Amino acid sequence: MSGPMPSVLVVDHNALRAEDREIYRELQSVHGFEVSVITPREWREQFGHVVCDPESSSLRVIPSPVLFMGKTHRVVYGALASAMRSLQPDLLWVNSEPEGFAALQAALLCSLRSNAPGLVFETWRNIPYGEPGVPFPVRWSWLCKAIESFVLSRSAHGVTHSPGGSAIFHARGFDRILEVPPWVDQRVFSPPDGVTAPARERSSGFTVGFVGRFVPEKGVLVLLDAVEASGVQTDVVLMGDGPQRAWIESHAASMGPSSRVSILPPRPHPDVAKVMRTLDVLVLPSVERPGWSEQFGRVIIEAMACGVPVVGSSSGAIPKVIGGAGILFPSGNVADLAATLSRLHEHPDERLRLSAAGLERVAAEYSVAPVARKYADLLVELASRSRHR
Repeated sequence: MSGPMPSVLVVDHNALRAEDREIYRELQSVHGFEVSVITPREWREQFGHVVCDPESSSLRVIPSPVLFMGKTHRVVYGALASAMRSLQPDLLWVNSEPEGFAALQAALLCSLRSNAPGLVFETWRNIPYGEPGVPFPVRWSWLCKAIESFVLSRSAHGVTHSPGGSAIFHARGFDRILEVPPWVDQRVFSPPDGVTAPARERSSGFTVGFVGRFVPEKGVLVLLDAVEASGVQTDVVLMGDGPQRAWIESHAASMGPSSRVSILPPRPHPDVAKVMRTLDVLVLPSVERPGWSEQFGRVIIEAMACGVPVVGSSSGAIPKVIGGAGILFPSGNVADLAATLSRLHEHPDERLRLSAAGLERVAAEYSVAPVARKYADLLVELASRSRHR
């Protein structure tokens, strides 16, 4: 586009940590956008209380007081209105589902301005919530539907991270939506000591891991049953927490002597990467349930970036995320998963092949550079439209 590159004001509750802003630095330093990021001044999450990191680059970061701290669907930003007045951005990019309070706040502020920025929202939606018989999975589903309708009517575009999620919005008449995968930071998630996985051989042992929430839909019990059914001497590492933890601990304690299960609490990304590098295989055994299927499975691309072979169920987006760089099994099928684990244990050459395929897929699809290019193309197009209104 002719003229200066667009100015973009981003609202992102995930940008408190400096390492989680790399996509915005890439858009500014490589693609030439003027980027400012509003993020909560502090936040409560599963790791405890987090305070916004200072920013050492030229990226402008605005720590904001928030209402409903820690509630990603309800958070409201105290600094948003003043930042819009002072920065006069071409585009307002909000990391919020269209039924979220942050998206509503942004849409309301845009509606009050005669020269409003183009509004962009984000979504992980892969279930058609709001359709007849499919209520939003929260109280006041009717309110969510009303907020979404208002936000869609005032949005220039949407970004969906769940493969196939755009079809849900097309069906309700909103076709201005682009599928962009989440990005993985290869500075954090990388093979050990910078050595590519195909060059890394293990002398002994077989370690299988899971990282995620301990809830029925994530299928942790399916994984434990499959490990036991495989008959393979296996170390199992489970990192996470949730309401199913007691059941998982009880099940792990009852397993035979061929399996040793370690349960680790949730940890920040650098610690997750360290654990992933100890695995021979990462499994995401998600199980289809009414009103839920796997939206993406970020741990898949994080494990791939660490050079770890991945196995995933057929739930939701998992097959498209893995592509040909991992192994799939039918959701909930213990016997099939057990056979897969047994085969990978017996064939380290296949594990090395999958490691190489995963690293290649991450570099091409999920690293910062290709994801930032997709955002850059969209933002340039939207800013051009906005300036010619």
